[in-house]
Amino acid sequence: MTLLIAANEKATRFADPTMAVAERSVTSGGGIIQIAISLLFVLAAIFVVGWVMRRTRVAPRSRDGHLKVLDEVALGHKERAVVLEADGTRLVLGVGEGRVALLHRYTPRETSTANLETTPPDANASIPPPSFLEILKKGLGK
Repeated sequence: MTLLIAANEKATRFADPTMAVAERSVTSGGGIIQIAISLLFVLAAIFVVGWVMRRTRVAPRSRDGHLKVLDEVALGHKERAVVLEADGTRLVLGVGEGRVALLHRYTPRETSTANLETTPPDANASIPPPSFLEILKKGLGK
């Protein structure tokens, strides 16, 4: 008997187009507001995850510890300078879009303040050294 009533109710809904449209309307019961809030929530979640991933920038570490990223600085939208240490040698790399260029190679050495005080001033001290950005652009060929 209940099956017959349920089937009759479904048949009435199917036969009456105004009833079916009213029940499926998005605007009834605040459906548009609920959809808009859900969409904003999903977009906000995407932006938050992207921001966190860009801020953390977890670099893969080598297992033996022979290669270390000592410092990294953004120079532009897609350009950055990276200081690496590999087996006691420090490398300053310019990293651009699809390119990596060696800018400078040096070995770290300890300098004492006494040694700095006893050295005579350089004759070329009045000429300012080129900025790091100029060196990087020269190294990247721009």
